[in-house]
Amino acid sequence: MLDFIPELSILHLVVDKRQSFQSAVFDVTVKEKVDKREIPQIRSYVSGVLVEFQPLVFECLDTLPYDREDPAFLLNMIILFHLRNTTEEEEEIRKKYLLTFDKMRYEGNPFENFEKLQERAKTPFVTPDEIKKKAENLYYSLFYLLP
Repeated sequence: MLDFIPELSILHLVVDKRQSFQSAVFDVTVKEKVDKREIPQIRSYVSGVLVEFQPLVFECLDTLPYDREDPAFLLNMIILFHLRNTTEEEEEIRKKYLLTFDKMRYEGNPFENFEKLQERAKTPFVTPDEIKKKAENLYYSLFYLLP
């Protein structure tokens, strides 16, 4: 896989367009002409992002200056997931991130974004105390990983 465009496209279809996971995977793999050997890995990564969706949203909103509606937001979630949960080298992830950022023509500084995400990935996610006390429903959605 040369970039994160298939993962980004699947995540966009599932999260923003409310398409089913199976049909999103099928549509994107056909449209992007993804190698059949890469499909299980892509499915695994996207499902991992979906499982950790709420904490990743919270961390990306807290770390980077992007709004939830910004197109680059989903890409940043994918990168944070990859930095924490995959065995890929950070340099390889960085190259793919920069390539995807450039292909999608997102606004912002991808080098600075990657450094911030790299720093954030070094520490595990912890729900802040202020959320535990003030926003009980948000706390439970983060704690139990419910959407």
